[in-house]
Amino acid sequence: MEDQRCSWICANPALEKPLFRLFDTTHLIKNLRNNWLNEKNKCLELLDPRDNAYVSGNWNDLCCLYNKETSKASGVRLTTLNRISLWPDSFERQRVAPAMAIFSNKTVAGLKTFNFNSTTNFCELIGKAIKILTVRSFMSGVRKNDVDCYSITSIEDSRLQFLTYLAVADPILQANNSSRYKCFSKQTSLAVHQTFYGIVALTKCLLVEKEFAYVLLGKIVSDRLEAEFGVIRQLSGGNYFIGCDQFASSLRVRQLDVFSKLDISEGWRSLNVDVLLLSVVEVEGCTHLSEIFSTKSSDAKFFAKSYSSTLSAESEYTTMSESRCKQCRLVNKNSPNWGKTL
Repeated sequence: MEDQRCSWICANPALEKPLFRLFDTTHLIKNLRNNWLNEKNKCLELLDPRDNAYVSGNWNDLCCLYNKETSKASGVRLTTLNRISLWPDSFERQRVAPAMAIFSNKTVAGLKTFNFNSTTNFCELIGKAIKILTVRSFMSGVRKNDVDCYSITSIEDSRLQFLTYLAVADPILQANNSSRYKCFSKQTSLAVHQTFYGIVALTKCLLVEKEFAYVLLGKIVSDRLEAEFGVIRQLSGGNYFIGCDQFASSLRVRQLDVFSKLDISEGWRSLNVDVLLLSVVEVEGCTHLSEIFSTKSSDAKFFAKSYSSTLSAESEYTTMSESRCKQCRLVNKNSPNWGKTL
């Protein structure tokens, strides 16, 4: 494993295991596109690790490609480039799909067709990294017929070495000054450097120490966390900036949503437990109660585990037994206290 003093690995204060510090790859893709768009000369350079030579990408070549494809003389379109991809406003820059279209295989094929060779190599280089980092299915490589879209099963995989080389491909990381000329911003370059090295170290840890059969790098994102916070914001009136009271109230509503997904069967009655009066922490704390979760209620069990690990005093519920369940039932039956888990 990499040196523990590296910026992408730190000590976990709760457990005796390494903590990997990564930036979300989805946001990095948007930053790469926005940095290219905002560069003064509309031109960026990267060191291609495949032949150790600099490749240059010109944003005007993409605009020229779009104009050629949308002209009347062109019969078909090779790419999915549009106005949002090439000339986005401040709100449209937050969308992921238009940024992905810049570095897609279709765009690379279109650039190659019209002989924009330098920009073709630049987009192909970044597009290769994006394909490696966005693999979400074990069979996606077979479906897309692309070797970069297969899952990673070995620490000797050439794609891990490619990410390591690309992490230091930006010229600004090689220079002593911080001036930006034909390169990404300093913040974006450091984020790419830390994330790529961190993902490689995390993959090696999962394959060697945890003995995973394969790793899907597309799963290492913050989508699940952002989706949960999106629901909480909706429950707070669609307000993006919510307070602590609104956050706590939304969690209580989410608790009720958890119970709506449970399998209310004879198993609950046999334990003599009033489901609606048990808090989420108590349901997850009892090992024999957690077995009654329906196989279709994975989301409910996920939320129960999240709340029990982050919003409760763990020591209070780890030794809970069946007698404790009856005690919880009696206490909550007289005065339900949903705020106890908060």
